[in-house]
Amino acid sequence: MFGGDFMDRSKKVLKKRKQDLSIPKFQELFNTEQACHDYLFKLKWPNGFVCSKCGHNEYYFVKKNSLYQCKCCKKQHSVTAGTLFHSSHVSLRQWFWAIYLISRDKRGYSAVALKNALNVSYPTAWLMLQKIRTAMANKDKDYILSGIIIIDDAFFGGKTEGKKRGRGTEQSNVLVNVSVTEKNQPLFVKMQVVENMKKEQVLPAVQGMVESGAILRSDAHRTLANLEGYQHQVIIASKDKDKAKQVLHWVNVVISNAKSAILGTYHGLPDKHLQKYLDEYCYRFNRRFCEHQIFSKLVKACVMAKPIALAEITL
Repeated sequence: MFGGDFMDRSKKVLKKRKQDLSIPKFQELFNTEQACHDYLFKLKWPNGFVCSKCGHNEYYFVKKNSLYQCKCCKKQHSVTAGTLFHSSHVSLRQWFWAIYLISRDKRGYSAVALKNALNVSYPTAWLMLQKIRTAMANKDKDYILSGIIIIDDAFFGGKTEGKKRGRGTEQSNVLVNVSVTEKNQPLFVKMQVVENMKKEQVLPAVQGMVESGAILRSDAHRTLANLEGYQHQVIIASKDKDKAKQVLHWVNVVISNAKSAILGTYHGLPDKHLQKYLDEYCYRFNRRFCEHQIFSKLVKACVMAKPIALAEITL
């Protein structure tokens, strides 16, 4: 017979599968534009409509323009105003379908695949994806890692012709931080592109991701092993390869999987957009235990995100 721990894990997996939003269920819930509007209404006003101008809580629904007009001051409100969906020519049904597809694919969703799924132009699909990635990044940007952190640097991008591999190449430098338990189990991941691995670049980046006083476990990289304000546990691979492999295991896994996702799904990308793709990878990793809720969480993140202009993304 199976042990109790196995049975408990199995029950949890089965429970999550029952809660999973299947394609038929999704299509049933969001089969009209109005259904999507109603869903956003509940997210924007979870305790009922409140006028942003006078605070009144009663309204008329203006069906022609899908607006909510305050009965007191007559101010009209849109469920998309102040959100990522504001002023988009794409319908809410298409937005919801895009978010659903993105939330279900662990590897990430390319603009070409989204273009075909939504029957929109490539620039439209690309812009939608970039906006959603921005919402992902905004959701996690204020979270600061604490406790035990495995930290390492990695290089993303294609190999530069005629240049050596690794440090010193023209690839993008990325700081990778994985918070772990005392038993070295991963909790949360944050990644940040830096201009180089000099202290003046690395220290502010780490301070923006890791709480002061945390324990940093790293290899013998001089910059990482000497950052002020942190406790350091340096593992020298040349002296103890087995220990280094064990301690740095999860940061190496994260780096390898992130590179595979970018290469396999996106086939490389411009350096200026690398951070958004890393943010997407981290967002998925950090919610790996609640995959059945990612759609609802991601829609909410898009509601909380501010409107984003094309110029802000293409800069």
